[in-house]
Amino acid sequence: MLIEMGAQPEEMRFRLIGTRIVERVGRDLTGHRLSEGFWGPLTAHYIARYWAIFRAGEPVVSMRDLLGSDGKRHIYEQILLPLDPDDRYRGMLLAGLDFQD
Repeated sequence: MLIEMGAQPEEMRFRLIGTRIVERVGRDLTGHRLSEGFWGPLTAHYIARYWAIFRAGEPVVSMRDLLGSDGKRHIYEQILLPLDPDDRYRGMLLAGLDFQD
């Protein structure tokens, strides 16, 4: 997954979503802004998290889970890699997800 950061947190946009992620969530979010509310009430949390990681310029690895379009919880390991955090208008956040199932 590749996220274009923009000048402000609400401008972050999904630039690329991998096929396996699309299969899990049930739709392709490529081109959509994160602020469109995909995560429901957790949207503000994820926007703030991704923005802080990008601005810090340090990779972050964590275990996460998501409720898939199949109604099941999917566990995955996630790495977030800030790309060019010094360019606040064109920087990207690369996210790698390794689903455990």
